[in-house]
Amino acid sequence: MRDVISGLVRHWPAVLLVVAVASADQLTKYLISHNMALGESIPTTGLFRLTYVHNTGSAFGLLPGQNALLTIVSFLGVALLLWMYRTHGAQAKLLRVSLALMLAGAMGNLIDRLAYGKVIDFVDIGRWPIFNVADSSIVTGGIVLAWIMFTTKDSKDKAVDDADEGAEALEDTYVAHDQPESN
Repeated sequence: MRDVISGLVRHWPAVLLVVAVASADQLTKYLISHNMALGESIPTTGLFRLTYVHNTGSAFGLLPGQNALLTIVSFLGVALLLWMYRTHGAQAKLLRVSLALMLAGAMGNLIDRLAYGKVIDFVDIGRWPIFNVADSSIVTGGIVLAWIMFTTKDSKDKAVDDADEGAEALEDTYVAHDQPESN
């Protein structure tokens, strides 16, 4: 338990971001579902609207009615994001932000799947599929991650650099041990 608390304290900015985004997602879904009728749009016409819908599928309404499968996939996604954060999160602040945004979104939609068997969507922009805060968070985090991947040094080059540094350190250790001691 002490390790968990220590980890939360050490990574408080990412934890705060996950809690804030997931909370905003759940609050907006609560407000929409308790103040609008299913299918209602405010305003009734226009490019930007709030439209209360239920999504029993995945993004863009794919795989409708597959809540059990999508719940399992969501758990796996959360586990993968936590693993990525743990193994790669120390590399850069922007990577931590990216992973935290995706984690918050995945958790927000997972909460809906577990509580309601579907996801509440309400942001309606033109011809784009209706979405929610969690979806926006996942997409934003994914865009940031893609930007990081395309603008940073190739991971193969980094691995070679890390191996070279490790080899140099090992060589320095052997050289130091092979030298006769001076009195």
